[in-house]
Amino acid sequence: MCNLMLILKALTRVAYCLLTFSVLVGPLGSKVAFSQSTELVSYLQTFLDARKNGSYEESQRLGIQALRLGIKQLGESHPFTLNVIENLGATYEIQGKYEQNAKLYRQTIETLKKVLGPNHEQIAKFRHSLALVRHRQGLLVEAKKLYEKTLEMATSRYGTGHPKVASVLDNLGVLLMDQGNYEQAKKLISRALKIRRKHYNPVSSEIAFSLNNLGVLNTETGDYSKAEVYLQKSLDIRKKKLGLKNREVSTSLVNLGNVYLKQGKYEDAIKAYRKSLEIDKNILGDAHPDIATGLVNLGSALHSQGRYLEAEHAYKDALIIEEKVLGVEHIDSAYTLDALGQLYMDTAKYVDAEEIIRKALRVREKTLGTKHPRSADSIFSLAINLDYQNKLSKAEELYKRALRIRTERFGVENAETAMVLGQFGRFYSENGNVSEAERYLTQAVDIQEKVIGRSHPDTIISLKNLGDFYRGQAKYTKAENILKRAHSLANEKLLDQHSTFSDIKNSLALVYEDQARYSEAEKLLKEALLINRNLYGDKHPNVAANLSNIAGLYIDQERFAEAEKLYQTVLDIQKQVFGKNHSDLA
Repeated sequence: MCNLMLILKALTRVAYCLLTFSVLVGPLGSKVAFSQSTELVSYLQTFLDARKNGSYEESQRLGIQALRLGIKQLGESHPFTLNVIENLGATYEIQGKYEQNAKLYRQTIETLKKVLGPNHEQIAKFRHSLALVRHRQGLLVEAKKLYEKTLEMATSRYGTGHPKVASVLDNLGVLLMDQGNYEQAKKLISRALKIRRKHYNPVSSEIAFSLNNLGVLNTETGDYSKAEVYLQKSLDIRKKKLGLKNREVSTSLVNLGNVYLKQGKYEDAIKAYRKSLEIDKNILGDAHPDIATGLVNLGSALHSQGRYLEAEHAYKDALIIEEKVLGVEHIDSAYTLDALGQLYMDTAKYVDAEEIIRKALRVREKTLGTKHPRSADSIFSLAINLDYQNKLSKAEELYKRALRIRTERFGVENAETAMVLGQFGRFYSENGNVSEAERYLTQAVDIQEKVIGRSHPDTIISLKNLGDFYRGQAKYTKAENILKRAHSLANEKLLDQHSTFSDIKNSLALVYEDQARYSEAEKLLKEALLINRNLYGDKHPNVAANLSNIAGLYIDQERFAEAEKLYQTVLDIQKQVFGKNHSDLA
């Protein structure tokens, strides 16, 4: 089976920093006495308890009542009232009610401007919170403006080296990372870390925040060894400072798991995700939305390793939690549905996959809008699915739509745009549109080399795809040179047992086979087979694909008995993975 350009992603936890978030804390961080308002305190506690127990609609109702009481008894700018607003906003966010959350924060900002003046620190705080909401919605342009305005206010009030400035720098850096502006993101997050190191001891939670974000950044840029160092440091600090049973420790484990997953260290990733889940379950119980997220992370590692049945159980368990706690149309369920849809595609259950992906698309379009990048993710997944089902005109239409959304949102020179271009190029290559195929595949490589670097794993994969294209056009010298370049870059960047090595070796072997360079081809095919067996075991579709390629090579050399034996092994693997009656075995 061909590897999809669609990348299965674990759900990275980035450490978003809030300016202030303690319960019952006044504007300057001092404790507030509410002896005259015990009813309000009791109401707030009931509201928070309902949210903690997962009763989000009830929590929302109680939060709105607490807010009305706070405004009536204490005023719109009182610390208690502002604390209720912040916690009500968090309740909206858990439910995916981003517009209600944004409206609440906007109204609060306008009220505070009238009562406290335009430059009060509470306005900066709620503007920062509004920026986080817009960031999580994917409204990156608006969020960026809000972060920048908050940064301007914080710098003016506290100076350039204050920890509150560092908080905004961290979050603005994360946003730039989401936009693919990795160089500028690194500058801001590194600057935040430098500020924090002046104010906090080396094993503080604040230092761990920035180290975590630098780790995530290096994961995104493909610098996995650096990412591992940063994330391990963050984890070590959090363990020492907070103990083993803490959500921040869980966050570091998730992000470490993501690095392991990217490197093909599947057992390490599974171990990290399981530890994170164990921590979260001890703190949150079994039926919390974050438990569902943890199950999706675990499922992604099992999926990548070819443990499809276990992955399916993890995804479905996540969906049960999300639909029970958050509702069937919550945005979190769309991520889980997309992951399940990809699993069904990888096991050639294309009709089931199509149904699941369409459901994810409906949720995203209803929740986020038809032109949101995450809606484009589902459109892209659906295009690949229809491509596999040979529904070519519909697939082409969806590829164009996904490309248009990403180009409009991110611009042409963006890593996510390049991913669609690359898959679109493969689509045209397989369907005989040579000129468009070459144009898109070349453009994808050019963009990735410029934006994420020539040695980034995604760039290397795109180079491999371009080499495959030239092989298909019988341009063997060009194909060989490109594939050797991809192999050399992979050798610099990736572990020697990474699946990308196997893919490149397979592609280069086929170039040699087409030129009757059989001994060179066989050597590479067997090296690729060894990598995949070490990664996945003997009963995996990628291993079957390797064996099938070797069998084809033997046929070319009239080694029919050896080829027949390998084809039987391939058939046995496919029956085990896909089932005896699957259409692919007909």
